[in-house]
Amino acid sequence: MASADLFKRQGYAATSMRQLAKAVDIEPSSLYSHIQSKEEILQTICFEQAEKFTKFIEWIAEQDDSPIEKIKAILLHQIQIACDDSTSITVFNDEWKHLNEEHLKTFLISRKTYESLFIEIINQGVQQNVIKDVDPKIVFNTLLSSIKWIHFQSNKNAANPNNFSQIVDLILGGILN
Repeated sequence: MASADLFKRQGYAATSMRQLAKAVDIEPSSLYSHIQSKEEILQTICFEQAEKFTKFIEWIAEQDDSPIEKIKAILLHQIQIACDDSTSITVFNDEWKHLNEEHLKTFLISRKTYESLFIEIINQGVQQNVIKDVDPKIVFNTLLSSIKWIHFQSNKNAANPNNFSQIVDLILGGILN
């Protein structure tokens, strides 16, 4: 998506409607026939990504897998998304704060839902004595921080999820009891 690429390279605030129109080779006035504002594009990117993450974690939380297998699946899913759509992930991770108040509130609720489900899986692992008894929020943030950089890979061949699956094993090794 051209707009996501511009938001990634320049930042949401620094991207103008004129630049967005030029990126898709239409006149700026014609762009308004398709969208109401550049925030509409930001909303679409942020909420589409949030939906991918939330649907997957809701599904994985219901599976009979061990907490470690669930966490591994979640991390691999995030790596896959980061490799498939690095521009949208960059916008999702870094530009969401530009959403208007109403959409920001909804977006943060979605992120909180995701975090709560992930922490519940971590807590299950602690209760089953397969994950170290460490503050689950620290484990959550450490896990996500450990893979957050992947979407910055500029080389498409390097940004292959298979190249990154070893990271998951390395990360999980640090939390296993």
